[in-house]
Amino acid sequence: MNRAASEVCTAARRGQLSRVSALNVQDFLRVASASWEVDQAASIDVRSHGSRWPSDGIGVEDICSIPMTSSSSLLFDYLISILPPGLLALTLLLAIPRTLVAARLGVHILFFIFARDAMSPAGFWQLGPGSMRLAAPTPVLFALAGMSAVLFTSVAWLERLTWWRGVRLAASVLYGVLGALVITGVAAALKTALGLSSLPKPDPALLGPILVFALLGNAYEELLFRGMLQQRLRQHMAPMRAVVVAAVLFSLCHVWLAVIVTRVGLPVLVFTLIEGLVAGLVYQRAGLPAAALTHGLAIAALASGLY
Repeated sequence: MNRAASEVCTAARRGQLSRVSALNVQDFLRVASASWEVDQAASIDVRSHGSRWPSDGIGVEDICSIPMTSSSSLLFDYLISILPPGLLALTLLLAIPRTLVAARLGVHILFFIFARDAMSPAGFWQLGPGSMRLAAPTPVLFALAGMSAVLFTSVAWLERLTWWRGVRLAASVLYGVLGALVITGVAAALKTALGLSSLPKPDPALLGPILVFALLGNAYEELLFRGMLQQRLRQHMAPMRAVVVAAVLFSLCHVWLAVIVTRVGLPVLVFTLIEGLVAGLVYQRAGLPAAALTHGLAIAALASGLY
C-alpha cells in the first residue's frame, strides 16, 4: 500500500473519515488500482463485495478492508474460465479439414468472442456509453498481451497465413496512424454530439501497459476479421463490398458484449462498425499490420481517456 492510501486508511480507522459519497463502482476500481502498489502484483477483488456497496457511496473503511487478490490469481481464474472453450476450439480445428475454410474461421471467431467477453466478468475492463477503461493491473495486462501474441502466431501457423507478404513498413505506420485518427475523430464527435458520459480516467502509470495490450490484443482480432474474414470475402465479391460486409459482421460479433455482458447497447455496436469500416479500408490499402495498428491505437486512445 502506498503512502497516500496508508494515510487514508489510517484516518478511516481513527474515525476521521466517514464516507465518500460520490464514489461509484467505476471510481472504486480507479481509486483502488491507483491506491495500491501495482508492483506488488495485486489488485482489488470487487466481484465478491458488490453487496457491500450502498446506493449513496462506498465507505472508506470498506475500501481499506477489502482483501487483496494477486494478479496471478486473477489471471488463473480467467484462464480457467476460457479453458473449456479453448480445448473445444482446438479439437474442432484438428478435426475440420483445411478445405472447410469458413467452418474453421467460425471456430476461431467464436473462441475469440468467448475469450474477449469473459474479460468483463473477470473485472479486466469496463465499458460505458462513451468510454472504455481497462481495470486489470499491469502484470495482467502484459500477460494478456502476451497471450494475444501467442494466439496470433498460433492461428497464423495453423491456417498457414502469409500475412507479411507485400507489407511496407512506412506505409503500414502511415495508414495505421491515419486510420486511428479517423476512428478517434469520428467517435469523439459522435460522443460530444450525443452527450455520452465518460468513465474516470485511468492512472497515468497504466498508459504504457494499456498501449501494449491494445496493440497486441487487437492484432489478434484483426488477423481474424481482416486477415481471414475480409480476405475470404474478397474471393467472392468486390473489395469494397468485402470491407462493408466484414465490418458489419465485426460489429455483430459484439452484440453479446454490448447487450448482455455490459448492457451498454447501441454505442458499442456503432463504434465497432466505424472501427471495422476504417480498419477494413486500411487493410485494403496497406495490409494487416496497418489495420492492426489502426485498431490498436484507436482502442488505446479510448481506454486512455483521450476523448
